[in-house]
Order: sequence, then C-alpha cells, then structure tokens
Amino acid sequence: MLENIKIKINIQKCIIILLLLFLIVIPMSFGVPTQPKIISRNEWKANNPICTLEKQPYFNMITIHHTATSNTQSDSENIVRSIQKFHQKERKWCDIGYHFLIDKNGKIYEGRPLWAIGAHVAKHNIGNIGIALIGNYEETMPSNKSIEALTDLVAWLAYNYNIPIGNIKGHKDFSNTLCPGKHLYSLLPKIKRKVASTVYGFGNGFGKAVWWGIYSDYWSSNKSVWEKQIREAFNVLKELGIDTVFFMVKDPWGYAYYNSSILPLSNKYDWDPLKYIIKYCREYNISIHVYINVLAEGDSEPNDYLKSNLDIALRDQNDKILGWVDPSSEKHLKRIISIIREILEKYNVDGIQLDRIRLPGNAHILPITEKEFREEYGLAPSQDWKKWIDFKADKLTTFVKKIREAIKEFNPDIRFSAAVIPNSLRAKTVLAQDWQKWLRKGILDFVAVMSYSSSEIGFENYLNDAVEASNGTRPVYLGIGVFMSDMDSDMLKKEIIKSFENVDIYGVVFFNVDTLLKDKVKRAVIKETLSKLNYDIELSEGKNNTLLYFVGGGILLLVLTLLFLLKITVFRKKEK
Repeated sequence: MLENIKIKINIQKCIIILLLLFLIVIPMSFGVPTQPKIISRNEWKANNPICTLEKQPYFNMITIHHTATSNTQSDSENIVRSIQKFHQKERKWCDIGYHFLIDKNGKIYEGRPLWAIGAHVAKHNIGNIGIALIGNYEETMPSNKSIEALTDLVAWLAYNYNIPIGNIKGHKDFSNTLCPGKHLYSLLPKIKRKVASTVYGFGNGFGKAVWWGIYSDYWSSNKSVWEKQIREAFNVLKELGIDTVFFMVKDPWGYAYYNSSILPLSNKYDWDPLKYIIKYCREYNISIHVYINVLAEGDSEPNDYLKSNLDIALRDQNDKILGWVDPSSEKHLKRIISIIREILEKYNVDGIQLDRIRLPGNAHILPITEKEFREEYGLAPSQDWKKWIDFKADKLTTFVKKIREAIKEFNPDIRFSAAVIPNSLRAKTVLAQDWQKWLRKGILDFVAVMSYSSSEIGFENYLNDAVEASNGTRPVYLGIGVFMSDMDSDMLKKEIIKSFENVDIYGVVFFNVDTLLKDKVKRAVIKETLSKLNYDIELSEGKNNTLLYFVGGGILLLVLTLLFLLKITVFRKKEK
C-alpha cells in the first residue's frame, strides 16, 4: 500500500510538471498575440513629462522608426534615457517621442505612455503608435532578436486595438526621410504579413491552404478505404507545404459532414468525417477552418428544409422556386448561427468560413427583402434600382455581421472569413455580396477570393481588384483554380508567384483537394514553386529561433518525463 501511494504521488508530480511545460512550450508557436515583456519607465529610470500630455482619442496606426544612433553602443537603458533627454531638452517635447523602443537584444522599453499622443511623425501623431528600433538601419540590417520583438509587439498592438494591416507603416511613408533606414524598411512587408497571419489570418506570413469537400464520387463510402484516402490526402498536403485546410461541413444541398443534430448527415457516410479531419489536422500540424454553404438550401431546387419554409425561398424571373434563402430571413439566420454554435461547442476548429453567402445570379424575387423595401421607401425595386441594390447588400451585410457577433461572443479568437466572388463591384451590384465593406468595416477577419482564371490578364485583374477592395484593412487570400482543365503548368506557377510578389496578398488557397490528389503534374508544379518562395525574414544573424525553442522545450519535457519514470522504478525496487 505504501509503495502504491508513493508511486501515485510521483506520477501526480510528473503530470503537473508536464502540464506546466506544455503551457510554456506551446504558446511559442500557437495562439493569439500576447503582451511581450516590456521594461517599464520606472525600470529604466525615465524622467517625468515636463508638460501635460494629450490623450489619444483612438488608435488606428503603427509607425516604425529607427533612432539613427550608433550600432555599437551596448547600454540600452542609457541610450533610451539619452533620447528622452534630447527630446525634452533640445526639442522641447513633453516626453520621449516614441511609445516603445527596442534594442538589438530584443528588449522592449516603454517610452511615452501609450495612452498619450506621441511625437514621432509630424502632423500624423493622433491615433499613431510610434515604435523605434535602437540603432541606424540605413547602415546595417537589424538583429534577428529585435525583429522578433518588433513583430510580437506590433501583433499584440494590432490585435488589441484592431489596427488595419495597411496602417503598419515606416516613417518614410509620411515624409522625406531615411527613417527607419533602408534595411529595416525592406523588412516591413514580411513583418506585416507575419502580423496579419497572427492577428487576422492563417499561415506564417504567407498562407498556403486548400478548400476540401468530400461529396464527390472520388471519396469512398467504405470507412476503411476512406480513412486510407484521408491519410494519403494529408501526406500530399504536408508534402506540398499546406498549412491550412478549409473543410466543407454543410454542402449546397443542405447535408452535413459532421455529427449534427440540426442537419441530415450526407448519405455517403455513417460516421463523423469532421472528427477524422480534425484529428489528422492536429497530427500534421495543419490549422482547420470549416466552411458552410449559407444561403444555398438545395441549390437548383429546394431541399426538404426549404420546402417546409417556402416563404423564405428566392424565385427566378419566371416565379420558379430556387434552392436559395432570402438573406432577410431571421429564421434562417438563427438556423445558421445554431449550426455554427453546434460546431464550435463540439469541435476544436480554428475558424469559420462562409460560402455561398450571396444571391444566385438568377434570383429575381426576394420575398422578405422586397416587402421590407416597399415598407421603408414606399417604392417597388424597379422604381429605384440604386436604392434596391444597396438595400439588398445591406441586408446581407447585417446577416454576416450578426454571425460574426455570435462567433466572437462564443470565442473571440475564432477566425471569421468568407469565400467571395472575384470582382467586388459585380459581387455587390449583382449578387448583394458587399465583401469590400465586410473587410473595411472589420466584419470579416479575412477573405478568400475565388479568383479562378486560366488567363494571366484575368487573374491579374482579380488580384488588383482584391487589393483595392481591401484597402489594406484585412488580409486577402487568392483562390487558385487548379481544378480548371485549361489551367496549364506555366499559368499555375505564375499565379502562385504573382500572389506572393504582391505584398498586399497574404496567401493562396487551392481549389480543390480532389484535383491535387488526381493530378500529379499540377501537384509537382505547386510543390516546386512554393518551395522556392522565400517566406522568412532573412537576417545576418540566421534563422528565427522560435522553432529551436519549441524543439528544445520538447526535449526538456521528454528528459524530465524519463527522469520521473526512472525515479518511480528505483523507488519500487527499494521498497521491495
């Protein structure tokens, strides 16, 4: 009995330490931005402000600087004090101009209080957070540690203050200056990409994802065969360097691909497909977002659910009932929110994506929306087409906004996105999908544009439209149509490279997995092209150390586990 008690105690200690290590190690690689260690004003012995500081009314921008001081000085606290003294005595400012300063060792110093308007960009200080790297980066590259600290700090600030990605700038973006130095300035696009993926999007700087539906005949209804197919698929995705899967959980016909109490399970399966997809995503270190076909309930004709609710169904110009729902339907909104909540409560997913969150091209009669339009304006849609276009789009925007509120109330860290139609103007005017507004108002965390084209000019037009529509507010990812029969290897390669080379595009999403598994040629092109892209921030000091810390933490965890197990074994022998 004594032996069992002591063994049990040692096992409990082991478990506690393992859990603590888990909590220490995992955040190095995963999770939302957290506040980095910041050396306070008291710690570096700052002087008090010499006049009254003005309060920031809001935050909407971050500007990166360098201090243009020597790169050989080592006493960072003394440098920060010298800068404060210069700003107060020589420039007659209330306090040091920057809100944060970062030294070459990655130490972050609190400058002017964050709540106060800074003094770092003439005529652009209101709402603007100033961050300066200590040193002169017109002369040399910044250190790896300082860039890591800068990226972490910017990500935390952007996350907490909802700062648009396009509003992360260098000092020279505002005036004729060398600041923050050509070497540091050259790194800003990659820093912004890393921040965007951490705060709003997916991947690590440049996301590489796939859309995946398992409704086609390719996928077996035999569970053991299907599992082998899934394992093969994940091996291919890992080989290609895919970091994110968008998995369809509700198809356009209204069937589910998870264990739902609301939707009927696809008749292809008598098990829970989503459960297996999540399991393998975690095993292969791939993030998992699920996508839902929102307004399609049968597509070309109503499914059983919509047949029971024909008052919310759309109709074409011949009064034929379509398998689509009026976006003004509160009943359907509640249904979609219930489906999303069911998924979030049952499954560990990283994001929710809306698909078919638009009107079909042949929709002519929107019964609920038209009734409300007549009540509000006293007009028929045909009497004021502009008002009618805006009204429909606003109704769908409200629908999307309420879904966002429900998701973020459940878990604010769940990423919320939509797969959207290319050509934002047509999307709004014809299909009521005002995804430009959804991005600019921060309703979505990001969009994946279904920019499928086998034409170089067509793809470039979609790319340019997406960049303009986002206006730098939220990340935009471009869909690449590998499923297209006329998508040749040369065009596929060009689309990947064009997406990567445009700093306002944050990644690509390939449609679809079926094609990647069947077409070895396209698969080889993707693998070769992605492998040659330079995602990392390359500095003279070498590669990012986060992976080393992660591996080191894992090794430490294993060593301590073995030591405790050895202790248990030895103790048992002594007791005998």
